[in-house]
Amino acid sequence: MRTDFSFADAVVLEAPKVSVVIPTHNRANDLGRSIRSVLSQSFVDFELIVVDDASTDSTENIVKSFSDPRIQYQKLDNNVGGAEARNIGVGLSSSEIIAFQDSDDEWRPEKLEKMMALLHRDDSLGGAFSSYIKVNGRRCSIMPNLSEFDESNIFESMLKRNVVGTPTLVIRKKVFYEVGGFDSGMKRYQDWDLAIRLSKISKLKMVLEPLVIANTTEGSISSDVSSHLSALLRIYEKHGADIDRSPKLRAEWLFKRGDALLRCGDSSGRALLFRALTRNPVSYKFVILFVSSLFGCSGYRAVYDYLLRLRN
Repeated sequence: MRTDFSFADAVVLEAPKVSVVIPTHNRANDLGRSIRSVLSQSFVDFELIVVDDASTDSTENIVKSFSDPRIQYQKLDNNVGGAEARNIGVGLSSSEIIAFQDSDDEWRPEKLEKMMALLHRDDSLGGAFSSYIKVNGRRCSIMPNLSEFDESNIFESMLKRNVVGTPTLVIRKKVFYEVGGFDSGMKRYQDWDLAIRLSKISKLKMVLEPLVIANTTEGSISSDVSSHLSALLRIYEKHGADIDRSPKLRAEWLFKRGDALLRCGDSSGRALLFRALTRNPVSYKFVILFVSSLFGCSGYRAVYDYLLRLRN
């Protein structure tokens, strides 16, 4: 039996500085690109935990085609959803800092290095996130819209808009557990809900440089209006007390809920739009969409889609 250990052995036995968690479900066509972007990082002291959420395609073969010893592969017997798969990945991690990646997105090579440097310089930071490039077909845009982001009051900015993309987020594990991790009951906006809870108890920092390329792929839940509505209602249920303290936020959330109801074919959303308009009558968005709601749900959706095309 070998009992002598070299310095190299000791380095290998130390926990990596950061654990990267990728949940995936039937994304074999995109997963390899995502994994390569992590393995190509300039910061190399990490472990990569791929949580296969009961895929039925060739996901396992894709992961095992990489020979890098930093990769761990965990296949789940039952599909639990992205939020719980991430929670499971954090539970498997050996590092005190966690980074999240999505199976259809790409990191820029310096992503981890820049985020880890931030956390290393400031022990008071609970986490950090960055801008990202959103790619949808031939259209590209930098997210989030910084005109609506106030770094001096990140909590209120989080309550207003979803400004954190999960693949941009690097967080201390103790803070992640302190806020309870991802809400596995939410099919959508788990990142937004987590960011709200994080910003309420912890200091966060935003990097303006886009360090992630987020690809909108076929089958993405982001196009599901019903999931959009249910997630909004869940976030308001959890954070409504904080939202309603600000008249502007209250008006914004009346609009969000009314808009989602109308796009789902529920005309009761018109009353919420009217209440939003009376609380913020200078918003041209509220005026235009309230007037369009007078033509029924189909008329509302037509105007909404037209405005969306103009914005894009």
